[in-house]
Amino acid sequence: MARTRADETFDQAERLAQAGDWEAARDAYERARALYEEADDPHGAANTHLALGEAALHNNDLERAREHYIEGRALFAEAGAQVDQGRALNRLGDLALARKDQVEARSYFEGARELLRAAGDSEREAYALAQLAHVRLANGEEDTAQDFLARAINLYRHANDTCGEARVLKARGDIHRMLERPDTALEDYEAAVDRFVECGDVLDHARTQAALGEMQLGLGDAAGATEAFDAAARLYHEAGDMGGEGETLLALGRLERKADPERARRHLERAVSLLDHAGLKERADEARAALGNQQPA
Repeated sequence: MARTRADETFDQAERLAQAGDWEAARDAYERARALYEEADDPHGAANTHLALGEAALHNNDLERAREHYIEGRALFAEAGAQVDQGRALNRLGDLALARKDQVEARSYFEGARELLRAAGDSEREAYALAQLAHVRLANGEEDTAQDFLARAINLYRHANDTCGEARVLKARGDIHRMLERPDTALEDYEAAVDRFVECGDVLDHARTQAALGEMQLGLGDAAGATEAFDAAARLYHEAGDMGGEGETLLALGRLERKADPERARRHLERAVSLLDHAGLKERADEARAALGNQQPA
């Protein structure tokens, strides 16, 4: 099918968004939307509304984002695009969670799950199930939440989506940790680490290693915690996340101050620099205080 002016304008908007120029991207998306509407292309217009919702989120305008997602969902329904309706409902569910509206989030994710299951889209259905698990957990429905997470993991495996599987394993580990089930949490974190290595998601791998370190530290395994924090710091550095690297080095500096004071000092000095650059002033001050306590009298 030949590319239309609307398609070309949409592609231009996508390039601007990828470059981080969201104001220019929003203007280009608006032009694309007008062109799709002029061409009587509801599917193209719907996609543009979803993209405009993302642009609104980058401007912290949750209400405007919600309006775009609702309009996009309605247009996808008009076009008979079942999977895309599910995609729009997942975004609306995410937005409802950000607004702390659990009732609305549950409604959107359940609608998405039904549409996506009927359409055979395992990955997006798995996402809806994983998000529903968090909604159910917040409502005290722990068994249902665990069941939904297990089903989401199986769906991601069926779709060969290793990164999706890893994220749900990490989320399930977080839940086990919150419920004070350390052994089960460790199993899920370690399985998630293996999957993140396979799929190459460096940032989520870093977050999981950091959670694994915190978990092992709480269990009194200083050596295991040090190994996990070391891995997390390297991964955060690779991902360019200064805040994450700084937080992890602060944890390492505190952990090692007795066993290896010189290494602890180096970690804390770098933590101060990274946290300052990341704009995390309170955490940088904590690193400075820890560094001051580390200096010889």
